[in-house]
Amino acid sequence: MSDFVGQREALRQAVLENGMAIKGVPERFLTKEIVLDAVKQNDRAIKYAPEEMFNDKGFMMEAIDISPFCFRYASEELRGDKEVVMAAVSKQGDMIIHASEAMKGDKDVVMTAVTNNPRAYVSISDKLKADKDVILTVVSQNGNYLQYVPEGSITRDVVIFAMQQNPSGAYRFVPQGLRDDPIINDMIKPYVVTRREAENRAYANGPSLFRGGARTRSGKRKGTRRSKKRKRTIRK
Repeated sequence: MSDFVGQREALRQAVLENGMAIKGVPERFLTKEIVLDAVKQNDRAIKYAPEEMFNDKGFMMEAIDISPFCFRYASEELRGDKEVVMAAVSKQGDMIIHASEAMKGDKDVVMTAVTNNPRAYVSISDKLKADKDVILTVVSQNGNYLQYVPEGSITRDVVIFAMQQNPSGAYRFVPQGLRDDPIINDMIKPYVVTRREAENRAYANGPSLFRGGARTRSGKRKGTRRSKKRKRTIRK
């Protein structure tokens, strides 16, 4: 018995230095305390915990409190437990990808997730992707996420929130029908370049592109000699 206790204590000291030391260790040595110590040192060690621990709510809540990464190993039952899911997404919103479908459609859970990290938006239910509260929370943090909003849910307010957060990125995803709105039009105007304006800017910055091609290091224009050969051939 003393040898068993001694071995377990030696293992505990080992995982305090290297959490992955629990890999391959017989399960009889792996107490909850030892596994949690391993997770504190390296959260990837959670995958070597005994299977029954993944369905132990108390254990998983402690593991998630150490690192929300651990939620991905929660049992199917716990992925649908609102308390467990909330513990995970309040620390790392995009962990909602590992939650049950029911939790992805729970507005409390979703609002907590997208408030923590707008990336959670891509993993929630279609119904809540169209929810205005959810959408405004997301685009006010990252205007580029306007590209993931269902077109029928992109309203004037949504566009303005997105443009205020990231105008240079969000303007690309503004529906054509909203670009004529005076306020939105003024917001996107600095970022919309017509083809003629683009050509004029390119000409101003590099006229050689419009006068016989780019120059080589020697200063000669590429393609000039070839074009002269064509002219001589035509003359013949």
